[in-house]
Amino acid sequence: MAITEPSFGSDSAAVTTTAVLDGDEWVLNGEKIFVTSGERSSHVVVWASVDKSKGRAAIKSFVVPRDAPGLSVARLEHKLGIKASDTAVLLLQDCRIPKDNILGSPEVNVEQGFAGVMQTFDNTRPIVAGMAIGLGRAALEELRGILSEAGVEVDYDTPANNQHAAAAEFLALEADWEAAYLLALRATWMADNKKPNSLEASISKRRPVVPVLPFRSRPSSSRAATATRSDPCSRSGRAIRRSSTSSKARSRSNS
Repeated sequence: MAITEPSFGSDSAAVTTTAVLDGDEWVLNGEKIFVTSGERSSHVVVWASVDKSKGRAAIKSFVVPRDAPGLSVARLEHKLGIKASDTAVLLLQDCRIPKDNILGSPEVNVEQGFAGVMQTFDNTRPIVAGMAIGLGRAALEELRGILSEAGVEVDYDTPANNQHAAAAEFLALEADWEAAYLLALRATWMADNKKPNSLEASISKRRPVVPVLPFRSRPSSSRAATATRSDPCSRSGRAIRRSSTSSKARSRSNS
């Protein structure tokens, strides 16, 4: 998907790339950034305007072969993660593609707006959700190991409020993950079965919750317990301090 440009980010209606029909070919001109798999893909879906005077209603999607004349990779971004796919900057300089490579009708319907091209997200958003869900599952398993080494066991047969605060937080995170997983499955199933899924696709991309883990090696049990007690921003730390304070108060009252 080649949507974002240097002049805008989340405002997809601000597309400046143009597409002009020249006989049996579309001629595309513009620059696209943050294109996922822009170098290794065989085709790229490019958003471009066929008539800037008609605003967002004139934005259309075009299937551009990666080897189309006029399409080039300006650079690849150096990323911290998600190494399985590249992120590229693409230049379209008098890029020519066949007339039939437009997705949908070339007619501009001002009343409809650009709802047609926005439907593309109904298929791509669940994919992004799937990436986050996989990362979330891995983070949860890593967190489970850290808690186990610190002597905190997660018990699925005991109410969360009767367990260690860290275990209760883990259960809450896992419940959030399960909800995100099921919603992504539903959004994907609806897309596969040609059912309207704009709401489900949008929420599935927003929903995944990934635990934020410290960027370090796993601590020993004593170090983890010490870090938890001393961290004023940690829920577990606050719970331990409250428990300690209550215990001291009970000791003073009994004496």
